[in-house]
Amino acid sequence: DMRGEIDQLTNDLQQKTAALSKQVADSQFAAGAGAGAASSAAAAAPAAAEPAARPTTPDALLSAGKAALQKRDYDTAHDNAEAALKNAKGAFRVDAQFLLAQSLAGQKQYRQSAVAYYDAYRQAPKSGRAPDALLGVSASLLALGDKKSACEALGKLNNEFPSPAPRVARAAEIYGRKGGCN
Repeated sequence: DMRGEIDQLTNDLQQKTAALSKQVADSQFAAGAGAGAASSAAAAAPAAAEPAARPTTPDALLSAGKAALQKRDYDTAHDNAEAALKNAKGAFRVDAQFLLAQSLAGQKQYRQSAVAYYDAYRQAPKSGRAPDALLGVSASLLALGDKKSACEALGKLNNEFPSPAPRVARAAEIYGRKGGCN
């Protein structure tokens, strides 16, 4: 029952966030089209009347962060990941760390992203998230131009996960070619 309520709250939050984003975009369009400050203020007033409730549980923060990541709102994803990390335990902590790494990569903060991905791997080196974390380390290092370290991360991935999921294997192959790995 609680899981259903959490899912419903997450869905409601996503709908309100989408509605708020649309209102902001509409007001920006109206302001840009020369409709004047009065119509912009009128369009923004409903948004101010209904402030979006900020998620507080690690699960809700992760869900909101993942939704923000999909919208390429890396700042919001980053904020949600950091907030989730403060109270998360176990698998939630690894997921929050992974979300933090993804948001940093999206912000093109590759050095911090590589560290965050490696931290996600280190927290649960045998988890299902570990191969993706090592891929993230490699991708971040390639973005920094550090091919040698990227290849080392791929070597670790291949040694520890000799039969990864097809998606991971394809990505590792692509990164290996980009890095000139043996």
